[in-house]
Parts: sequence; C-alpha cells; structure tokens
Amino acid sequence: MGFSPFQLCMGHSPQLIPPLMPHMAVETPTKNHEADAMRSLINCLNIDVSKAQDNLLAAKVTQAEFTNRHHANEDVFEVGDKVMLSTEHQCQEYVQAGSGQVSKFMPHFDGPFVITKYNPAKSTYTLNLPNEPNHFPTFHVSLLCHFIPNDNELFPS
Repeated sequence: MGFSPFQLCMGHSPQLIPPLMPHMAVETPTKNHEADAMRSLINCLNIDVSKAQDNLLAAKVTQAEFTNRHHANEDVFEVGDKVMLSTEHQCQEYVQAGSGQVSKFMPHFDGPFVITKYNPAKSTYTLNLPNEPNHFPTFHVSLLCHFIPNDNELFPS
C-alpha cells in the first residue's frame, strides 16, 4: 500500500527521534486556525486512505492477472462420457496395503468410469463406481481427465 497503519490513522509518520530543541513558547492559536488545521488533517487522511485503496485495487488486479495467466480452460464432460479418475489422494491407501509397494510407482489414474450426473454450479461430476461401494462417487472436474481408448492397430497388445 505504501502507507503504515499509523500513517493512515494519524495522517503522518511517527517521529522516532525526539526533537533536540525544546519547544519555544508559541502564541495561542485562534479557533479559526485550529479549525483550518483539523480540516487540513482530515483532508490529508482522506487522500492517504484513497491512495491506499487505489494501491490495494491495483494489487488485486495484478494478482488476478497473474493467476489467470496460468489458468487452463476447464474440461467439459457430458453424461455418459468415460473419464479417468486421478489417484493423487489415494497414496496412503496404496502404501498401507502391506505389499511393500512404493507410492511413486502407483498409477496416476484409475478407470475408466462413466459419468452419471453433472453439477455445473460446483463443477462436480458423479461417476459410476461399481466395485467401490465405500467411496463417495462425486468428484471435482480437476480430478478427471478424458479417457482415450487404446488403438489396437498401433498397440496390438
């Protein structure tokens, strides 16, 4: 933002070093002079707050631009399509199977599964998981990818 919280609240930065000269006797200011000083302080505070809000908005725009720069388009699937399900959250189950397996050799995707339902408000898809009754069948689109069947002419076995 460019401003400290103290500066936004008080209108000036705090003095870290006390003045070296004692204050001289100053004439008593008139009420008009005090009112002018208060208006000036309020004006300064309003300007500082406006600048801080502008800086925050500029930072927000910059952050959104950098986030969207690397954001890929969301895959769109339809009911009845076959998809592969990511296994990134199943590493613990794979390692704890007791077979001495290492999670880095775990398959990255499981499937194919058929999509049975789509919830566009939450970008979730419900899959038909026939052999896994204990798993919740609804997954976010980020965990799914298109199923590409094997080409038997190129890869016969």
